[in-house]
Amino acid sequence: NLTSTKAEAKAKSEGGKTGAGVSVALNIVDTSTLAVLGNGANLIGADDLTLIATGSHAVNTTAEGGGVAKDGTGVGGALALTVADNVTKATIGTGGVLTLTGDVNGAADNSGSTTTTAKGDGTGTSTAVGAAISLAFVNDSARATTLRDITAGKGVSFTARGRGASKAEAVASAAGADKNKEAAKSGGSSADDQTKKQTDFLNTKSGKSNTVDKKASTEDGNGGGSTVSVGAALALNVASSVADASISGVTIVAGNGAGTGTLNLKSENNMDASAVADASAALGGAGKALTFDGASGVDDGAGAESITLGAGHGLVTGDKVVYNKGDDANKAVGGLSA
Repeated sequence: NLTSTKAEAKAKSEGGKTGAGVSVALNIVDTSTLAVLGNGANLIGADDLTLIATGSHAVNTTAEGGGVAKDGTGVGGALALTVADNVTKATIGTGGVLTLTGDVNGAADNSGSTTTTAKGDGTGTSTAVGAAISLAFVNDSARATTLRDITAGKGVSFTARGRGASKAEAVASAAGADKNKEAAKSGGSSADDQTKKQTDFLNTKSGKSNTVDKKASTEDGNGGGSTVSVGAALALNVASSVADASISGVTIVAGNGAGTGTLNLKSENNMDASAVADASAALGGAGKALTFDGASGVDDGAGAESITLGAGHGLVTGDKVVYNKGDDANKAVGGLSA
């Protein structure tokens, strides 16, 4: 079973007082790949039995939003949501004893690749909100088993292989950002609020009951810490992968009579998961602009939306710099960090 699903939403708006580009991409995938000897089914006079189920699934969800306001508020919001459940099974169902003169082989092979990307870009002279939320729930499974007794003249084997990759990425940028309006536009006062709201929405649409049992906090293990404030860029990836080759509550006879045989159970699993959130904000109408002096640090300046590097800054073209201004829009910060 080979599947590929894609959901894409792109919105861009440019205006005078208000520019709002909001997009939502929702991708709900539920696949099953089954090789099954059904409950109550009988094989008479059979030599070998081979059940092989192979599933390969690619899921891509992308949302991009851009809002530009020449004389006011720019809102660029993007929301990318994925629920992917991929199940691959090789199963012998319930029933009387399965008797064969040869081999019994059951193999389930599941591979999945999921990418969920949200990009929000807001530009405004007074206020900008660049909010991007990427949320992915991915469940991959490969299972091989029997639910009845087996008597085989030769070998009995069950193999389960799982391979998966899931990435959630959120990128948000805002020029002229206002923290309070970021919170109002992006749906909550904290990252946990945003997570709950979007998870509830996903469960409503998919009929699932996904949950997030972790909280976003600054807890240091010594009782300190607080809730993480609203995230302009929020990426959440809850990924699960199971490869299960097992038997339980049944009797297996391999090499019955004059034959020879063994029972083999083998499982392999490799799952890579990542969540990346990247947010940047350039101070505009929300406070006084700052002038940077590479030699002496940071000073408040009268320049409008500009950063000036003096001699001695040590930077070269292409270097990445990060400026953290804190909660106070006019608070001086001790320099740039590369």
